[in-house]
Amino acid sequence: MDLTDSKRWFLHPEKLVSLQGGVVSIGAFDGCHLGHQQLFSKSDVALSFIPSPKSFFDVNEKLLTLPAEKQLLFPRFIFMRFDEKLAGLSPDKFVAIIKESLHPTRIVVGWDFHFGKKQLGGNADELSRLAAQFGIDVDILPPFKKGSHIIKSRLIREWIKLGYIEKANEYLGYDYFISSRVVHGKALGRTIGFPTVNLEINHQKLTPKPGVYAGHVEIEGVQYPTAISVIQREKLDIEGHILDYNRDVYGKVIRLSFKYHIRDQQDFASFDSLKEQIQKDLKVIRARLMI
Repeated sequence: MDLTDSKRWFLHPEKLVSLQGGVVSIGAFDGCHLGHQQLFSKSDVALSFIPSPKSFFDVNEKLLTLPAEKQLLFPRFIFMRFDEKLAGLSPDKFVAIIKESLHPTRIVVGWDFHFGKKQLGGNADELSRLAAQFGIDVDILPPFKKGSHIIKSRLIREWIKLGYIEKANEYLGYDYFISSRVVHGKALGRTIGFPTVNLEINHQKLTPKPGVYAGHVEIEGVQYPTAISVIQREKLDIEGHILDYNRDVYGKVIRLSFKYHIRDQQDFASFDSLKEQIQKDLKVIRARLMI
């Protein structure tokens, strides 16, 4: 079984060669949060996996960051294909692949790093021992804390599900976002005077609790203040009303960031009551975004 060939990697073989010989951090890196950023600061490249190991073993697992979003946060990501062959490797064989593929001078991991076949899975200390046999140093970074909490992706996911977006952002080190393509919606917002952009939603992406949020949309490198609605009815919809903006963005890939939770989702008896509430929401959102 040759797991070092180009089919194992989501990049051109020549690009892989160009990345050899540096410092590599390894992990799932879901969220690329403040703890992960400590590893990135010490790395030439960050190695992660497609699909993520959690998603491979549980197709219903929701992720904070999809691969393209990770690369927006740290451009020097590379991805290895995660499948049954990789999942079944012993820890020593996994380290051998890293050595033969990337020839790292040093590997950087977090204190809670685990790898290799589940029954034989290794931890950070085991990685250090095995890598030493190949002449590779390993740095194991301690837990990164904010207050009394260790920053963990699992904790951030729970906060986002509950709508605690400000708390999640504090631990992420940036405003939680969705990067996706604008698609056609039902145009309900336009008919009542509040046109919206509708996002295509990847089924693996974790979306915030249904409700209204204040945030920003980034279009071709420029940020615009936005009122965001996360709506759960027959299906999930995410819409953004870009304040003081009326250009066509259908088909464009945009970055929609959630900064403040304004209120939970509500049902309305009429379009008039909906319009009245939207106007109230916009006043609050303008005040929160200081515009």
